[in-house]
Amino acid sequence: MLKYDEHNIYLHFFDRELRNSLGRMLRFNDSDAQLLLSTALLMSDDMPLYVSFSHMYESLEVFPIAIKMAFECEKLGLLRMLTNMRNIDEFMASRRTLYDFDKNRYSSYFANADCFWPIDTYILRDDTTTILRTKIFDRFSNTKSFPDEVKDSLQVSLVKNRQNAITFSFFQETIQHEYNVLTLDDYQYNCIISDIKESISSQYTSRYLDVLDGTIITGIPGFYCYDYLAQNNFRTDYKLFFELFKPLYILFQYRFENILEFRLGRDYKILHMILQWVVHSLEKMFNGNVNKAISIVKKYRARGNIVQKVDDFIIDCVGLYDFINKLGIDMGGIEKMQTRIMLVVATQLELDVMLKTLKSIAPISASLGNLSYFTSVINDSLVYVIKCQMGQSGVGGSILTLEEAIRILAPDFVIMGGIAWGAKKGKQNIGDLIISTQVWDYDIDRVNPDGTITPRGPISPASARLVQMFEVIGATIDAYKINFGLVASGSDLLDNKGYVNKLKENQPEIIGGDMESAGMASVCSRKNVDWVLVKGICDWGYNKDSHKKEYQQIAAENSSKAIISLLTQLTIAY
Repeated sequence: MLKYDEHNIYLHFFDRELRNSLGRMLRFNDSDAQLLLSTALLMSDDMPLYVSFSHMYESLEVFPIAIKMAFECEKLGLLRMLTNMRNIDEFMASRRTLYDFDKNRYSSYFANADCFWPIDTYILRDDTTTILRTKIFDRFSNTKSFPDEVKDSLQVSLVKNRQNAITFSFFQETIQHEYNVLTLDDYQYNCIISDIKESISSQYTSRYLDVLDGTIITGIPGFYCYDYLAQNNFRTDYKLFFELFKPLYILFQYRFENILEFRLGRDYKILHMILQWVVHSLEKMFNGNVNKAISIVKKYRARGNIVQKVDDFIIDCVGLYDFINKLGIDMGGIEKMQTRIMLVVATQLELDVMLKTLKSIAPISASLGNLSYFTSVINDSLVYVIKCQMGQSGVGGSILTLEEAIRILAPDFVIMGGIAWGAKKGKQNIGDLIISTQVWDYDIDRVNPDGTITPRGPISPASARLVQMFEVIGATIDAYKINFGLVASGSDLLDNKGYVNKLKENQPEIIGGDMESAGMASVCSRKNVDWVLVKGICDWGYNKDSHKKEYQQIAAENSSKAIISLLTQLTIAY
């Protein structure tokens, strides 16, 4: 399974100086910050979000609700707050020293307001102001757009005022003095101001990104000029993720408490994984073009899928990934990111039972087209359910159906489930499973001159590793027996004891039979895809009595339960 590296997300939009550097035209309020924090929460997984505690403190009046949300996340271990102070008293004392020159703009540190402190801070081992002083000094040295006199004055300010925090106000008096003394026009003056603000904010952000190998949310309206600091612009793009989460936001009426509850619930893990596949696929398909990716999401959502509960949204996302996969095929294919398992059934009963069993543990999305199937996700595996018609041959038989399905869906494993006849009445019971170690195609015979028949059908070995997996699963099952061995497969719908006995005479080791598995064996063997048959015994190939439907139901249920049990425990990765 392919999984790209994830990074902690640093919430740079809480940085007051950074917002200041973007100018007065920036329109960014508490509601915007709340939605961004919600989106960041849904972007992240095991890697917590993080933010500077000082940025929280300084932005409290601007974003009171968003910061309250952030502290709620911090309590739950979803967000880290960084500082180099050990408690609130040390923090306030240090801030008052740093911002004594700028009390009006940083009045929160000098007011007699209630103080607050995170539950579990991430203590920095070094001082941000000291680091920034060195970095900004070097950056001014290398800035060609500043006149030498301005560079010298700015660097002198850095050296002389070591007790002050590095903010734009720190340099403002120096810049104004140089403007009055030097022959700078207004354009040059404004460019220098803009460059200094950007230098300070980018260095602050880079410093915090370095602490936890982090990245930032990109694509935030008004914040684009800092997107270059991200590890990967596409994978944290706010516009794309907002479009992906939009049905969920509408379902939750944009309420943070509902989003947080979902983030902490069992459904979040599977959603995050599916959307990771979606985002990675879109990135590869469109070479990182976010606008094209968003248009694909909108095109899929225009189908009008109704989302009335969380399960609907997850099913919608499964369908979105399947939709993207189909587009990827038309564009030459996209990189496989997960183990893919194809479950094959032949009758409507088998399909109904398989889907019912699957729905009890996982979301299912239907896909209609030239090849119609169901898609689901279990753990980190993509699961397809395909129905062929009974028998190997014919337009809808197992051979042609699987040829097409394997070409389009590229499964790693094919498992055929459903119902079969048993060959050892007395030693086997209705509902017992037969699992193929080999499949014998009994359709192919040699008709001899004297009218006798010599079987010439191939015997194909099933996947040794799939058989071994079911041997392990079988050891945990007590409700019925599991039989491993040779399975007979042919296009005849058997209800004749003499014919069954003849098959057993030709191959005494058979444990049962069906109509489709020889087709699966031939196609999968040619395509180098692992395969196995796992079916429940519903009769003996003859004397099918009034309990036929009941026995078929039992057999199909046992088959599907064993298969789904395997899928929930499968840990193979590529």
